[in-house]
Amino acid sequence: MTNIINFKNWDQELFEEEYEDNFDDFEDDMIAMAQEDGSSLYDLYDSCKQWIILKIIKNEASHEELTRYFRYAMQSLYGHIVTLEHLGEEQEIWVADKKVHIKKETSVSYKSVDTLIDFLNITAICRCKEALEAIFRQDGTGPFLDNPNAVKSYYYDYYFLERSLDKVDNAIIQRELEIGNQKAEKFYKNDAEFKEWYPAIYIPLSELKHEFFLGDEASFNEKLQIALNKNRSYYDDPKGRYANLENWIPWELIAFACRAYDKGWNITVEDSRLPKFLIEGKCNVGSLAP
Repeated sequence: MTNIINFKNWDQELFEEEYEDNFDDFEDDMIAMAQEDGSSLYDLYDSCKQWIILKIIKNEASHEELTRYFRYAMQSLYGHIVTLEHLGEEQEIWVADKKVHIKKETSVSYKSVDTLIDFLNITAICRCKEALEAIFRQDGTGPFLDNPNAVKSYYYDYYFLERSLDKVDNAIIQRELEIGNQKAEKFYKNDAEFKEWYPAIYIPLSELKHEFFLGDEASFNEKLQIALNKNRSYYDDPKGRYANLENWIPWELIAFACRAYDKGWNITVEDSRLPKFLIEGKCNVGSLAP
């Protein structure tokens, strides 16, 4: 198999090890755990993202197989949300091909606004309305946003912007994007690693968001290419960032490309980490049910 993502520091042996460790019995075990225990739902969601990354890079999976993993991801994030919303109450959800009843007794981790944005990105790629409704159902009193520290996140204002896009004008969009930039810069100003991350990853993404909301097709494609190039350069370095498979596929950039495509823009950027079949909706998840 060739290195389709074109990382100079690519470690084929690491990739093969990750691939072998992530499937077969492990896949079955993760699904079984999530069907029995609500605390495992987020773990299944995270595993699904890894499976999709590995399958895309292995270049051996059909769109049908990838859609199945995306559906598992939508089911598990949806289940994670509703069981947190209804602690101590049994909830009926789909996990893989089985409808299960799960009751979560205590609050768990992975309930920040950052988690919601991560969910939003994958949901935008899947175009799953049920999951999207659950994500945007959260407000300031919900389990993902009731922590007083939530407001400090640079994603906090952005989440509410996404949640109310149909009700705001361009001036508000511009203001909220600027607030996010200021919060991110302040948050990471004393961290050497993230001071590198801010101009390499955050700012190109912020500029892409700006063009998605306020620009046009040409300006969006220009910023998308820049963001992809800087993303690859940042993660393909001798410091070992490339060794984390979470960095191999830029989910948030793909999500915005999908959203731009859905509003009628032609995506002209060609990049190995920007799967056109995802942008074109070949792996959409129409329902949480199998």
